[in-house]
Amino acid sequence: MQVKMPAGATEEEPSGRAYVHLHSLLGLARLPISKHFNAKYDLFAVLGVLIAMCESSLFVTPAIASLARHARASGGGDGGARSVPSPRWFTRLVSSVAAKAMLARAARMFARSVEMMAERGMIPRSAVVAIDLTQHPYHGKKADEIARGGPSKGGTSRFETYATAVIASLSYLPHVWVGPVHKGDALCECVKGALLACRGIGVSARLLLLDRGFYSAAVMRMADRMHAVFIMPVPRQAPIRRAIDEFKRGKRGAVSRHRLNAKKGSKGKMYEYTMVIVKRFKTTDGKREAVYLVFATNMPLDNAADMLASIPTEYKKRWAIETGYRTVNETRARTKSNSVSMRLFLFHFTLTSLNVWAMVNYEADTERTRAGLLKRARTKKERRAAARARGRGPKKRRWQRNWRNVVTRNAMFDWLRIAADKMFLLSAAAGRADLLARMAAAAT
Repeated sequence: MQVKMPAGATEEEPSGRAYVHLHSLLGLARLPISKHFNAKYDLFAVLGVLIAMCESSLFVTPAIASLARHARASGGGDGGARSVPSPRWFTRLVSSVAAKAMLARAARMFARSVEMMAERGMIPRSAVVAIDLTQHPYHGKKADEIARGGPSKGGTSRFETYATAVIASLSYLPHVWVGPVHKGDALCECVKGALLACRGIGVSARLLLLDRGFYSAAVMRMADRMHAVFIMPVPRQAPIRRAIDEFKRGKRGAVSRHRLNAKKGSKGKMYEYTMVIVKRFKTTDGKREAVYLVFATNMPLDNAADMLASIPTEYKKRWAIETGYRTVNETRARTKSNSVSMRLFLFHFTLTSLNVWAMVNYEADTERTRAGLLKRARTKKERRAAARARGRGPKKRRWQRNWRNVVTRNAMFDWLRIAADKMFLLSAAAGRADLLARMAAAAT
């Protein structure tokens, strides 16, 4: 039985670009795949395993078992279906790279996906950047450098921790930076790394949104040093509760200065920031009660006073990164391996695949608004509208105003899975290279 495309699906679909992009990006990871002429597995096999893992957020063993079932059911092709790699082969391949080298290679792969988005004009010059930590339960036998401690959850008190940065002012949330957070790392270095990555692609962070976990004098001082205006909620510590009481009694204004001492044992100094207290009301069980929201920012007092009503609204944009983490968890290739290299590589590849998904949607929607409108234009008014959609007029393009998933994540991975199955059916390397070339030609 041959592998069949879904109804209406062709190799010219926008999803075909995703396979070409992922194959080129995976090559930047420089996995130690044998280049010998009779090597059994190549980069196409590795990509097939990764696609199966990300499609349903699987571990390597069930993902490869699923590949094997498809290979048996789809036997034929030119010379018969090729065998799929074993979980042991895949794990050894990735784990054989030293953790430091793997981090550099995986970061290069991810950074190139960000550069590709910037080259397509998907990332604005000035943006709202949100930084947050994502933690995944770690059940290994021993703790390593990226297994940080934390409150017990999911049967463990150790977590594989990463800091990520997204453009929160864009509805498709492109990830622009990711870095593992090792035990003992200062969070101010995460802020520095994210802002430097944004500058590297020509993005100026007009506003930096941080979670309350970043509340420290070192982080605020780093934001000042990087010339970034930040907003973060303030934990309800004793000094903050006293400030709220003073605000209730009228002894403190809605915008005031507050001194934050450095943590004990650190060499940092006290930092003075602008405290903003916003009064809101909520109804619980039919009772209307006041709620006081406290934010820290490095805006001058006058600027913060002018933005008093809009600061909570601006901070709401940070919640988009939480929604993005749900998509990450649905796509994340999982592993139980104790190998740091394995976990670093899989998480970076997951974010890279989500960036590719954003590119595929952008290209599909751009074609629909530019080429489609121009082709259908019949009147002078329609031609002017098409010209504006193509970027020659002052009107914003549709993808900038309202993001729409032209290609859903499930549809993209369904097509990628079919493309991976086709690659497994081809026994000759030349045949696989020819199929990739045809997909690349159809995608242009």
